[in-house]
Amino acid sequence: MIGQKEVPSRFGGIEVAVEALAVRMAARGHQVTLYNCYRYNPRKRAGKGKLKFYKGVHICEVPVPDIKGISTVLASLTATVLALKGQYDCIHYHAEGPAAMSFMPRIFGVRTVVTIHGLDWKRTKWGSFASWYLKKGEKTAVSWADEIIVLNQAAKEYFQESYHRKTVMIPNGIEKTEKRKANVITQNWGLKKDGYIHFVKDIVKPIKTNIGNQKLCQVRIIPQATCYVVEVIYEKEESDLYLDKSNILSIDLGLNNLCSCISNVGVTPFIINGKIIKSFNQWYNKKMAKLMGYIGDKGTSRRLRLLNNKRNFWIEDK
Repeated sequence: MIGQKEVPSRFGGIEVAVEALAVRMAARGHQVTLYNCYRYNPRKRAGKGKLKFYKGVHICEVPVPDIKGISTVLASLTATVLALKGQYDCIHYHAEGPAAMSFMPRIFGVRTVVTIHGLDWKRTKWGSFASWYLKKGEKTAVSWADEIIVLNQAAKEYFQESYHRKTVMIPNGIEKTEKRKANVITQNWGLKKDGYIHFVKDIVKPIKTNIGNQKLCQVRIIPQATCYVVEVIYEKEESDLYLDKSNILSIDLGLNNLCSCISNVGVTPFIINGKIIKSFNQWYNKKMAKLMGYIGDKGTSRRLRLLNNKRNFWIEDK
């Protein structure tokens, strides 16, 4: 198999699919060899050495220079040459880029299979040359591969309509998970179920919440100018606070006097000064108008978002 960065790993969906397929084929008695790209191998950088055998699967690392835009092409080419020397019954390419080399095994009479994990050339992250090369790999697969595997009905229809080429649809599966109680986590770190929010790959440290036994409904991550705001939404049962509804507090809202309050329980009436907030909002509006004059109809900018955050944080602190 050619096209994966590294197996075993969790670099992406291709690596997960290749590992699952290769291990299962090896368990059934097939001899399977994976050609990993040497540039992507973190074990080599960590000095742990090369992995030659994994769960019955042979691993061959393909050394290529770490040059953006060239490494993947060289890895596919080198892996194909090595695979042809190995006299395999079938060479399986994964993704459109590596499929650009799928014509070589066919020339030498080796059965060739290409799995299209997605129409990579449509993705905006690729430049013009990369998109052209990925499209070239797609066309090469159509012309030379014995079989093309797609993952969904939309891709199957795309190849039929664009190239009149029949494909085989095999959707990716998932491992059946086993639910286990968080006894070890609670024992070692004191973390209880539904008490923390965890992020993938520890991008952010677990966030402590005050949900308790309430039902978690939704977690929203809102990007701000200098940070991300995590909003936790949960359901809470209504509880009777046993308030004396005959006690009344009257509040009159204003500007200079933000709140004028008086009650019927004998508490001295009080006024909350609103001049400080009024003055700060006047400064904020002037700065906002000045910055808006620079950007016109573009909508917003980083300085505007910073200013807005500063104002909101200041109001909340007061």
